[in-house]
Amino acid sequence: MTRHAAVAAAVLAVLLAAPGRAEPTPPRHRSMTVLSSVPMQEKVVALTIDLGESATRASCEKLLQWLDEHHVKATFFLTGWFVRTLPDLAKRLRTDGHEIGNHTDTHPHCPRVSDERLREELHNVEELLRRQGLAVSEPRYFRPPFGEYNARTVRVAGELGYRTVMWSATTVDYTARGNADRAANAILRYVRPGGIILTHATAVSAAMVPQVVTRLQAKGYAVVTLGELVERGKSASTGAAAGAR
Repeated sequence: MTRHAAVAAAVLAVLLAAPGRAEPTPPRHRSMTVLSSVPMQEKVVALTIDLGESATRASCEKLLQWLDEHHVKATFFLTGWFVRTLPDLAKRLRTDGHEIGNHTDTHPHCPRVSDERLREELHNVEELLRRQGLAVSEPRYFRPPFGEYNARTVRVAGELGYRTVMWSATTVDYTARGNADRAANAILRYVRPGGIILTHATAVSAAMVPQVVTRLQAKGYAVVTLGELVERGKSASTGAAAGAR
């Protein structure tokens, strides 16, 4: 099985298994819970983009150009490979006002690695960013590669100040054979208020993301960063609690 085929199979398996629900994590602290959507009625969704080895310079530049021209901010989850290979684009993410999350150094299957190895994976990305004069955005978000995690993964990430993030809408957009129109339709089928969209930075993604954002905006949705989505969710929750008094 090729690497891309293995990744596709893993993602599809996660989607079918309702991501984030297979192994619940302790609800004692926000960093120890898994975020796949934010409860709200307002039409707001977060756009998140994973930057692993499927990312290409041309596709990333095309995406960033479109996002900048249309004043859309996103949350990018960076691997160590991306920071090492395309450091100038890592810097551009911050310059353009996007959020930076942690997607591990070598993109491992997190439930299979030790606590020490997972800490190293997260710390290595932080160190690579630091050398570029960058840092993971606050609040700190972590997306486990392949969408694979267990309670131990969430605990270790939480101990380092990260909240584990999954998604509520995605599609297979990280292969060269994908179709942008079908990929956009697949994502839009699952979008709901408070949702988290997962995409990548491939040729398919570069053609798909503008479709998704434009069509959502036409339906009255705001497309924002993960941090802004969470903050809006807090405001919605506070307002609902005040109205119930």
